[in-house]
Amino acid sequence: MNFKNRFYKQTAHSSFFSIDNFVVEYHDEIKKEKEANKPIDLKPTNWNKYKETFYNQRIDKYKSKGFTKELIIGFELNKVKNLPNENEKYFALLPNESEKNAALKKYYTQLLNEKLKSEQSKIEQSTPEKTKKTIEFEDFFYDVTPEQLKQIKEKFKDLEPKETAIFIDLLYNDFKVLSIIHGSRKGKSQKDFIKHITDNSNQSINMLFSKDTIENYIYKGNEADKTTIKTQLETILK
Repeated sequence: MNFKNRFYKQTAHSSFFSIDNFVVEYHDEIKKEKEANKPIDLKPTNWNKYKETFYNQRIDKYKSKGFTKELIIGFELNKVKNLPNENEKYFALLPNESEKNAALKKYYTQLLNEKLKSEQSKIEQSTPEKTKKTIEFEDFFYDVTPEQLKQIKEKFKDLEPKETAIFIDLLYNDFKVLSIIHGSRKGKSQKDFIKHITDNSNQSINMLFSKDTIENYIYKGNEADKTTIKTQLETILK
């Protein structure tokens, strides 16, 4: 293995995007069969084949900790977000790995968001109407401390429509701590969340999201508009 490959094998990305693959082999030196792990490195070309295995193995790592599936997926989204970016300096030595890294991060993020929506839908459908409590502001968040929630609530009350759209976009897409379900009729929709932070109409805010991606709550204005609120959220959620 040359230096570049050794270097890449040591990166977080390489160790993250691989799956365990246990095989039984016969060893002459001990004269018997022995199980060994022959990890399979994921690539864009084999992603569809191994994505469910990869996802299940990642989720299984949390089994003994008693976390809910929804919370575990939130942890995984944060881990993917914090993986090395393709523009970081070590990728300059390995230009072919840059596109592979970006693609796998994108594919896994998409898969996690699909699993999260499915899990949220299951929770909603299985919650008995008689015992379901009123949805509060804090119920829209995961992986956020009570103190952070308090700061967010105090800092971002009575927002204007544009600020509300940016606030939702950043929490949902950038920081990945907001749990809302598109079209929910049981208190977890975007409209329900907006009621906790503003008196503005949901329709005026909807117009500020890209039409073709409204389920992903992507603000359609200029990226520069986000700077102030993003900086404030980074200070709270650091």
